[in-house]
Amino acid sequence: MDSVRQWLRDASSIAVLTGAGLLLMAQIHPGDGYLTTVLPSLIVFGVGLGVLITPITATVLASVDSRHSGIASAVNNALSRLGQMIAVAALPLAAGLSGSAFEDPARMAAGFPVAMTVAAGASFAAALLAWTTISNDVLSRSGTQQVPQELPPSLKRHCPVAGTPLAAPLNSPPSSRPPTAQEP
Repeated sequence: MDSVRQWLRDASSIAVLTGAGLLLMAQIHPGDGYLTTVLPSLIVFGVGLGVLITPITATVLASVDSRHSGIASAVNNALSRLGQMIAVAALPLAAGLSGSAFEDPARMAAGFPVAMTVAAGASFAAALLAWTTISNDVLSRSGTQQVPQELPPSLKRHCPVAGTPLAAPLNSPPSSRPPTAQEP
């Protein structure tokens, strides 16, 4: 599907839009007006992020079999949070802010544009990476789902402490209690 590939490439362009919003934030200086300087950069950045997150999530989840979609979602969320933590830790250091610099308004004002420029560079790098690595057929793959097969009797056991049973007997309603041993 060429339209899917085009949409994903557009998503890469949106990452460039996010980077542009960060570069606009790098132009903010103390005393600048909110409506004339701050708000436009926040709008560009916010629109970029808002439109970017959905295709990224769809691409991640579509790239795995549906039986692995839960773990794919968890990995996507975990990496997102990890990226946020790294940004919070690394951007101030990249901007030369550490220790007592956080108490000095002049040093904070001088470090902010540097941090926004570094973040914009990361956004541009992510756009380039997405542009070059997203495959043509990620979202257009026809269902690669496998039909679940009946488990052999030796695998139908479970430990109620470890979780729910792998398969319920076909002739009984679901129960939260473990199955009892049948006497011959």
